Amino acid sequence: MFPGVAIAISFNSLTLEDVFSTQTLISVTIGFIALCIASSANYTINEWLDRNFDQIHPFKNHRIANNYKFAAAGVYTQYSGLVLLVVISFLYQARTTSIFLGFLLIMGILYNVRPIRLKDKIYMDVISESINNPIRLAIGWHSIMPDKSLPASAFLSFWGIGIFLMSLKRYSEMVVIDNPALLGQYRKSFLKWTPEKLIVFTFFGGMIATSFIGVLLVRYRLEYILVLPSLIWIFVEYLRISLKLDPASFAPEKLMGKAKLQLLALLVLAAFLVFTFVDIPVLDKIIG
Repeated sequence: MFPGVAIAISFNSLTLEDVFSTQTLISVTIGFIALCIASSANYTINEWLDRNFDQIHPFKNHRIANNYKFAAAGVYTQYSGLVLLVVISFLYQARTTSIFLGFLLIMGILYNVRPIRLKDKIYMDVISESINNPIRLAIGWHSIMPDKSLPASAFLSFWGIGIFLMSLKRYSEMVVIDNPALLGQYRKSFLKWTPEKLIVFTFFGGMIATSFIGVLLVRYRLEYILVLPSLIWIFVEYLRISLKLDPASFAPEKLMGKAKLQLLALLVLAAFLVFTFVDIPVLDKIIG
């Protein structure tokens, strides 16, 4: 969500007075809380409906839902309560923010619940999970700019980033576990995925991401094109981690322990801030 907030502030040249106004702070806070609740609702049904499959997975069989008996009524009561809280939040935020929060909840159902259950379908498992990235981005954007549409290039670039990351996660799982029968029992999509297909889809997502990030940056400020090298470096570093089958590639919580990735993220942030305020006239002549 917060990259969406940052992009909205930067690309619309908002002043500090605008950013720290009471209305803006309340809008972002409510949007953030509602997003956390919506994500919790999605994870509630995800953990519950996947509990029998996760027992098979060598890296997920420790999860609480796999080892304790929960009453279905209690689980669905929790899910319904969380959804109700999100719906109530619609009364206190912009219609556009509410639409994307609703979209996030719907994607949680389509991804997890039979008979659709997109996570069991090749390509759609990655595509449908990855769309949560731009949805969160849009929630951040509209909490700042409720009446102005999120640029399509921003939506597509973050969708591409999601495809890139999710494809590499699937690739690492497949190669490390190296047990087609077990993986097929865990998730049906693995019956049709191959390492080669996942690598190709990884590059598909990466090319979508970098192409539309370039369009997005140059459209608003030519100096932002100088942020691209550090962004590409992050893509390359994550690809390196995944191809080495580092546990961080299929256990995202371990990425926080990767100092190089953290430094690269700080480099991107620093470059973004610098080129927001520093003009480089010669770029007009070089790029034309």
